[in-house]
Amino acid sequence: MRDASGWYGKLTPDLTATEALPADLSPKEFFSAELGLFFLSEHYPDEPIGGLWPLMSGYVACQPGLVPELRRLRLLMGEVGRSKYFPLCMDKYMKAPENIRGFRRTDATDRRVTDRSTFARRDLTHLEDRWEEYQRALASPVPYASNPVGEPAQPGHAYTFVRADGRDEFVEIVDIPDIELPPPPAMMPVLETRTRKTDVINRSEMRATAQWIDAKLAGIPDVPAGDYQRIWEERITDCVFKDGSDELTCKPSKIRLNGVTHEVGLMNSGKSVKAFLLTVNRVHAGWHVTVIVESVMKALELVARLRHLDIDAVPLVGVSSREQHAATYWQSTLDTSESTFPTHQDPAAAFASAICLLDPHRRRVDPHSVPLTPNDFPCRGQLRPHTGESGGALDCPLLSVCPFQLAEQRTSKAQVWVTTPQGLLRSKAMPAEKNMRWLEAVQHHSDLIIVDEADRVQKVFDDSFVQSEVLVAGDDGWADTTLIRWLRGVSRLDRIPMEHEKVQRFARLGRELLEAVDELYILLVTPENERLRKILHRNPFTGYSLLRRLTWALFGLPYGEVVEIAREQPAEDFFRDQLEDLALNPLDEPIGELRGVTESVLGRYRTEDDLEILDDWLIRHAPDGSREAVEHDLDHLRLLFQAALWSSRITTLFLQMSNLFPAVDELLGEPGRGASIWRDKPPADYDPLVPEALMGNLMALQWTRKGTGRTGDLRLMWVRGVGRWLIHHLHDLLEPEGIEGPNVLLTSATSWMKNSSLYHIDIRPSSILLSPDEDKQALAKSQMTYTPAMAHGVPVFVSGRTGTERDDALRTVTAHILRQRPGRPPLLERVRRTLDSDRQQVLFVTLSGDDAETAATHANLHTTFAACHVIPDDLEPGEYGLHKRQLPTFGARDEDVLVAAELAIQRGHNVLNRRAAAALGALFYLTRPHPPSSDLSFPVSLVNRDAMTRLLNPAHTADSVADTGAVLRHVERKLWHRLLGELVIFRWLRGEAHAAFVANAFVPMYQTIGRTIRGGTTTQVFLCDAAFAPRNAVRDNDIRDTVHTSLLVAIAQHLDKMLRPVAADADLDTRRDHVIDTTLYQLAHQLFTGIRWTDDRN
Repeated sequence: MRDASGWYGKLTPDLTATEALPADLSPKEFFSAELGLFFLSEHYPDEPIGGLWPLMSGYVACQPGLVPELRRLRLLMGEVGRSKYFPLCMDKYMKAPENIRGFRRTDATDRRVTDRSTFARRDLTHLEDRWEEYQRALASPVPYASNPVGEPAQPGHAYTFVRADGRDEFVEIVDIPDIELPPPPAMMPVLETRTRKTDVINRSEMRATAQWIDAKLAGIPDVPAGDYQRIWEERITDCVFKDGSDELTCKPSKIRLNGVTHEVGLMNSGKSVKAFLLTVNRVHAGWHVTVIVESVMKALELVARLRHLDIDAVPLVGVSSREQHAATYWQSTLDTSESTFPTHQDPAAAFASAICLLDPHRRRVDPHSVPLTPNDFPCRGQLRPHTGESGGALDCPLLSVCPFQLAEQRTSKAQVWVTTPQGLLRSKAMPAEKNMRWLEAVQHHSDLIIVDEADRVQKVFDDSFVQSEVLVAGDDGWADTTLIRWLRGVSRLDRIPMEHEKVQRFARLGRELLEAVDELYILLVTPENERLRKILHRNPFTGYSLLRRLTWALFGLPYGEVVEIAREQPAEDFFRDQLEDLALNPLDEPIGELRGVTESVLGRYRTEDDLEILDDWLIRHAPDGSREAVEHDLDHLRLLFQAALWSSRITTLFLQMSNLFPAVDELLGEPGRGASIWRDKPPADYDPLVPEALMGNLMALQWTRKGTGRTGDLRLMWVRGVGRWLIHHLHDLLEPEGIEGPNVLLTSATSWMKNSSLYHIDIRPSSILLSPDEDKQALAKSQMTYTPAMAHGVPVFVSGRTGTERDDALRTVTAHILRQRPGRPPLLERVRRTLDSDRQQVLFVTLSGDDAETAATHANLHTTFAACHVIPDDLEPGEYGLHKRQLPTFGARDEDVLVAAELAIQRGHNVLNRRAAAALGALFYLTRPHPPSSDLSFPVSLVNRDAMTRLLNPAHTADSVADTGAVLRHVERKLWHRLLGELVIFRWLRGEAHAAFVANAFVPMYQTIGRTIRGGTTTQVFLCDAAFAPRNAVRDNDIRDTVHTSLLVAIAQHLDKMLRPVAADADLDTRRDHVIDTTLYQLAHQLFTGIRWTDDRN
């Protein structure tokens, strides 16, 4: 977190002494706004203020050499620099007395400030040295905020602390043992400048590293040998392009590390082994390495492996989730141990502790007292003298030896950090002199970052900057359940927290939010308001958009269509002058005649008759040519106005509650499940780094009606930025500030798939890993079969079904595979006859964990086969559950069938038999992979892909930056609203959206198929949901499936297009792309184009 509070400190006293600032304009806003104007006046004179956001986000290329200054500007301006907030702040700025303002407005001053407004410097009569201060601020590094250094409690004394629930009777007394303690661990410093290390590694060095590892592991009891030298020499075939050519050189003599390397590898190509060898090699070269893996369990496994090699590796795990991960680790260890208690040494065990050293030193009054949980640990700022002496809260003096703090104790001296995408993005770097997240800390301290499954990491980053919450949905909507739980929490504490002003305000805002939701639903459920329901159904909306729609109707314009500027401008001017402030500031009391108008809608004592005030206002402001139409359509326009006001209040109240939440949460503890949307929002550290979404960082509502009824679910969406930008800048995030970041290796099997909006990383691979010949031959011999389940001669569709219908369809498909048919054995038995004796187990793939449980339960209760289903590690397994961490053990279990959701099985889990080949001999897709039709990840991925393309290729303009930015934003907003206005249904998609959906579906399917190809084994893939090819599923149907009806046909055509030869005279990048595509997906193309369309449907 940067400290942008002091740069204007010399100017503040003179400004505040005037007592002239408007009440709603803080000194921070005043100086930040002027800093933005100062930058424009220095480098882009006469440019409207709308030119600032596309420059700061990077959508429009800046003048040469300005990138560092733009970074400092964005850090210093903070929220004021946001595209939506800057014009609003400038409106408040214009209310300040002219004599204290450094800028005058040069366009029409009688209208609100917009992106088109222009400003120029004026002669200063106050704060004459401000220009020098602004220049100095833009030329100086922006410092990090310091981490507070707590004072430790004294050994040998008694202290009190309060348990996490905050009740007085839970005040604990603890006697600190009187022992001599070592000093605290060294704090990680922040560098002022840094030059990236680069290197060229000889292939022989990697071989020597593999030999060293094998020798080291051979001397450690109970640790399996890695056989790394053989794998490196015989199985890993990495390829690079020859300089200036599209020809590949295999097993190059040198491996170059300089900046970012994108390495793609086929299944079983040895990506993980090469990454591990590279980690060890670089540590031996004196480099610091950070490795990003899928999960905390994977992180602990890697830490153990490295520590066996005497490499100082530590896991970076957030404090809030450490207890859960420790429990998962120990449960997994005990489950897989051959004895009751494990006997082998695991170096990772020390990092899976949830023990507080002060626990045995508590003065227990209650004989039934339970051990402290991590939420109760008085680690920092919790201990107060038992004697009642005054003074601040103190830290535990045992932190330097506490097992719970072991990672923090070793972090600053560790050679390798291992973490997850979430840990890298969210967790605070500790112990550190300055306040920052790990993502920034690695820029200062790591020499190499290795990102495993980089395409998945990209998706995690994207998802982290887009939030959604269902506000109203039956008995599980956030608006009802969360606030009810929160109020129960207040009641449980006898309402004592209500003494705090922030809690009072949070409670008041919560009541107003519920009222606004109820009032919007009154409009929606009223029988005669069908027209309003049609407008809001599925389409994202805000109070702002509804008031614009109202304005266009007043002026007789078709909303959402392009009209002549001359016709549109009067409507635009009316909206800006009359309604925009109402939409943006719905909690403020309007001035003038709008005060009575809004009171007729929102007033506590309003009646139906009061709405005549609104009707009169609408008729009065209709242009002469539209007045008759307005009078005719008055009922609808009145509804639009009412819905707009309540919608604006919902989003604004939610935003204000979000800002209050951290303080209130600290006072009350856990207020309920729905608080996750506030707790999980991206850290504010990234606000000045991650680019705004091209269509703007928006908060919007979406109402989806249930069937043809009058009610439905209400969802809130919050777009916070382009998260995938971070993976493109892991190597140079802080380079504009003089910190050259680490080298980065991005590795995955499917991170190069150009049409995929979810998984494609738009960095051309510079290294390709080939699968062993035996695995390529096995995939070439594998077979995919479409065998839809039938019920009484009718195809069974699972995809698209919900509730009981879906469960019934899943059971039918499961029975189709496992039940005996008249005169014929079950399909699974016939398939197993073709499999090797040690590959008799099979995989069933579903869309969700619930689907997997339904299928496994039916298999166990109604067939002769045994099945288990994969569940998350933090859930109870139930009768047939298998924790995800135990997937590698399935090959040694007795069950016939493993049932798993596609996302749970597709990556990073090899299920092997005793000869290290794939234990899963075949896989059956019970459902067609298709996200819920209202899922937001798909439209978000499309706009993020488009934004990233523009960020990688920013617009260059000799004309107005503001105009260029406005055009880009207009195009993107049209795309966004179109995407959100349509349900994500495969057969409806066209154009780029269709191509992206197909590529997105192919990637996890291909990854999942890879689970059944290990050690030269072939696989058989059976597609049992009729939805895969609905026309083919119908007997005697002469109409063939197309790319819009069958996902299988669409994938085959997609791969066919991707692999078509390119012209011999095509440019080098095009030819290299074709080589990459062919190398990665030639065999997949063969598999999907050679589908066997079976008639086995009995």
